[in-house]
Parts: sequence; structure tokens; C-alpha cells
Amino acid sequence: MKEFDVFIAGGGIAGSVAAKFAAKGGLKTLFVERYKTPRMKSCSGIQFPYLEKTIGEKIPSEKLCTNELSKVSIVRPDGKITKAPFKMLNFTRDVFDDWLNQVAIKNGAEFRDECTLIEWEIKTKNIIVTISDKDKNLEQIEVKYLIDATGLMPTVRMKMRSEDFEKKSTGATINYNFDGEGDLEPNRLYQYWNLEYNNMMFAWIYKKDDLWVIGTGYDKNISKI
Repeated sequence: MKEFDVFIAGGGIAGSVAAKFAAKGGLKTLFVERYKTPRMKSCSGIQFPYLEKTIGEKIPSEKLCTNELSKVSIVRPDGKITKAPFKMLNFTRDVFDDWLNQVAIKNGAEFRDECTLIEWEIKTKNIIVTISDKDKNLEQIEVKYLIDATGLMPTVRMKMRSEDFEKKSTGATINYNFDGEGDLEPNRLYQYWNLEYNNMMFAWIYKKDDLWVIGTGYDKNISKI
């Protein structure tokens, strides 16, 4: 049975950064991602410049979108518009997450994609973790620490602290990507605050490379929006 100090479920931004700092600190670290990487995700892809300080890395320009986001327009429910300079990091999750995976690997972490956390058992001095590869082969490893970085439906945390989570999703967000021309500024994030069709936060329009992203969030039947 292989032994690691740290096992991290999830190869997204949180999992990769946790793996980087754990390995850099001298801990034998394994982090896994259930999907094949690089993996495209429609979610997020916008962060603030302080992310570089948080992750302790200067982000190479080629890992960001060609069009920078430097301004924001907020359309309020009464129709009034507020505009302001607002610098953001604009990226696609396949390129950016893969780069963070490689950063963690360079700092000494071991990474496996198409690898899924199946179960875990807490012992007196360690944790026995069972994982599965893409061919459904099971492997048990012994770890000291288990970190859950699996996103909005966190496998470990939902089981250990079920009282902190709803029984089912209370809402959703949806993104559409359009290839076309428009009158909007490519370096501006447009936010639309209107409770009639996005009562969870705001609707948004912005550009990633050659595609316009249009999305919103809602807590009811989002398919009717």
C-alpha cells in the first residue's frame, strides 16, 4: 500500500493550489481529478489580480485570454448604468487549470487524472483512501490528511457534515458561448441586476478570446429563462 502525507480530491484551482503548497512544504502529496485533463469548464474563468499573490505565482500571459477585462458596467434594476475601471484576470478553465496542475507537479506533487475518490476510512493514526482509475481498477493508499476540493458538491464534506448542505440543489447557473460580432466592448464585463430573470446574483456578458459568454443564475426552472 502506497503512503502519502496528503491526498487531495479535485484537480481544479483549489486542489492544485493546495497540492502546490503541501508539496512545497515537504509533504508527500497526491492530488487527483476525476475527469481527463485539460478539462474545459464553463464556470467562472474570471478572477482578480490578487489571485497571483494568493497562489504565489506570476501567471504567464499565454495562460490568459487574448482580450483583457479592464472595465465593468452594472445595469441596475431601474435601468441606470454604473461604469468603472475594474481590472480582472480572464481565462479559460482548461488552459488555466492545466497550468496550475503543472505548477503543483513542478513543486513535487503527484497528479493523476481520470481518477476518482471512492471511499475513505478514518483509522487511529491515518486514513485509508480508496481510489479508482479510468478502467475501474481500485487502489488503496494510506494518508495522514485528506482534503476535499471537489467543488460545489464536495464528496467528503457532504458525508462528514451533511447538516451543512441542502438535500438537493437550490439553484443553478447557465452559460452560453456565442461566436459572432456585437457592439459591446470586448474588454468590459457587463452585469445585469434584475430579479425577474437572475434572482441569485446577476446576469453577465463578456468575451473570452473569440467567444461571447452570456450567462445567469436562478433558483427555479432555469431551462425556461
